[in-house]
Amino acid sequence: MKKAVVEKIAQVDFAGVVADELNLAINDFIEEQGYCSVVLAGGKTPSSIYRSLSVPPRRDEIDWKKVKLFLDDERFSAYGKLAPKSKADYAFLQHMIYHLDENGTMGIVLPHGVLF
Repeated sequence: MKKAVVEKIAQVDFAGVVADELNLAINDFIEEQGYCSVVLAGGKTPSSIYRSLSVPPRRDEIDWKKVKLFLDDERFSAYGKLAPKSKADYAFLQHMIYHLDENGTMGIVLPHGVLF
């Protein structure tokens, strides 16, 4: 049986790393199809990522006129509301699992406390 390898990562600007990746993905979609749709998750966890995207230089690297922003969660929108802030991370995890192919693979980084 293989042992799982867990590494403690030194302080890293995860919000900046994710913002850089999102920046690249947004620009790739704009280049390919002329626009990019982005669904913003609620809760306070992604707020640091949004802050990182909202200031130079990242802000200026995206043509925001070609970005369509949505704040929605289809599991809750039928009820006219978003997932409660205290459950937004867990709702996001459920959303990702729902869209996963039967034999698909998913990698996701969640903050401590999401699953309990």
